[in-house]
Amino acid sequence: MPFHHVVADAAALVMAPNHDRNAGNTRHMTERAMAMILLRSRVTVLDGEAAARTLTARFATDPEWRVLPGAAPAGSALLAQAGQAFLVAQVDAPVPAPDIARYAADAYWWPTARQDLSTHRAHLVVSTLARPGDKPADALAIARSVTRLAGVLAAEAGGNTVAGLWTNAGTAQPAAAFAQQSMTDFPLNLWLDIRLLRGSQPTEIGIATRGLTLFRGLELVIAPTSVLPPEQLARRCTDIAIYLMRGGDVRDGDTVGGGGGWQWRAHHRPQGPQGGPVIELSVEATAQERRP
Repeated sequence: MPFHHVVADAAALVMAPNHDRNAGNTRHMTERAMAMILLRSRVTVLDGEAAARTLTARFATDPEWRVLPGAAPAGSALLAQAGQAFLVAQVDAPVPAPDIARYAADAYWWPTARQDLSTHRAHLVVSTLARPGDKPADALAIARSVTRLAGVLAAEAGGNTVAGLWTNAGTAQPAAAFAQQSMTDFPLNLWLDIRLLRGSQPTEIGIATRGLTLFRGLELVIAPTSVLPPEQLARRCTDIAIYLMRGGDVRDGDTVGGGGGWQWRAHHRPQGPQGGPVIELSVEATAQERRP
């Protein structure tokens, strides 16, 4: 990316950070990986050099991180790694209250999320200036870099950090949990959200992902069914989502093994429960199970 384009894109991202909780409704080639670090008060010094040194030292086998001096707008930092540019933008205002309410409502694992998240007064936006393109491996590498950069910044802010958000999946984690998970190779609990879907009958339950769009340009849905319990559906949905995130392919009409005499039939749909394209899996009996 030419240098003047980097500066222009950086300025645009500072002026209009993405708070859209429905980012998964767009194809991944138009979506940027993005995290936000919620802060109790404004960071007086945004030390990109320190973050670059920490990341380079901690992940010594990865390409080196460096700061692009003078390239970022005021109150922000621009870093580079492996030919990609990453922006950290400081916003001296809280994330809009309706967005925070949705993050809190979805964080069922965090009982005090609404109260805790509401204490922040500023935030950092961490994102790439490039879009992943069509290769899952590229999307995975960019997501990993954004997540690690955000985690280091959250740790550097110490007690000033309230929480970390992964906007592409709408997930929120307390400061310590976010910092810890962001340093792992595949922080699934940040990158992917799993939600229950209700069917037409009270006994029917389905599963939908949120966050897979960044990696594959679509989400994964298991159509509501009463044949299998929700726990089994969630585990299988997660396994298939990880397979897709790592570059696997599920084509229209494919069958996916389920075990116990059941399998899933895949159908690519232009629109799913969240509005964007999906792979929908419908449970069906295997040929052996259907014999009289």
